[in-house]
Amino acid sequence: MEADRLLVIVATPVHLPAVVERNRWPVHVTVAGNFRVDDGHDSSVATVLESVAADVGAFSVGLGPGDGFGPGRDIPVLLASHPVFHQVHQELAARLRRMPGFVAAAPSSWDGGYRPHATIGPAADVHEADVLTIRALTLVSLRGSVGQRLRAVDLV
Repeated sequence: MEADRLLVIVATPVHLPAVVERNRWPVHVTVAGNFRVDDGHDSSVATVLESVAADVGAFSVGLGPGDGFGPGRDIPVLLASHPVFHQVHQELAARLRRMPGFVAAAPSSWDGGYRPHATIGPAADVHEADVLTIRALTLVSLRGSVGQRLRAVDLV
């Protein structure tokens, strides 16, 4: 398992760039928070993503209210409550946990602790009451501050 690399699956209005600094990510909602699997299983994770995405169509979600995430609750977010996020999270979590070497980086953010949200940042110019149309699920590999898109699946 590559100790310095995490995977994450996000829902987005547009595809993430192929490579992007984390502080430049466009708006997204995390559906499977940072996790690890044994080396060589990225294609299996992508297959799980494709399978779950096959049953999900594009949908819209209103943002808000605001909240704070992280240990100090100092990361500004807008909650993104929609049943599809919970459905996708539950299906991904059930399947990903069975993968060799699966470890969630923040286990408290999975299952009952999962709270879909859009992180407010320099490249994610969103405001309370904005409406996002979610059109893709994307698997990203994270190394330090750089994210590399491994697979994006359009929601039709």
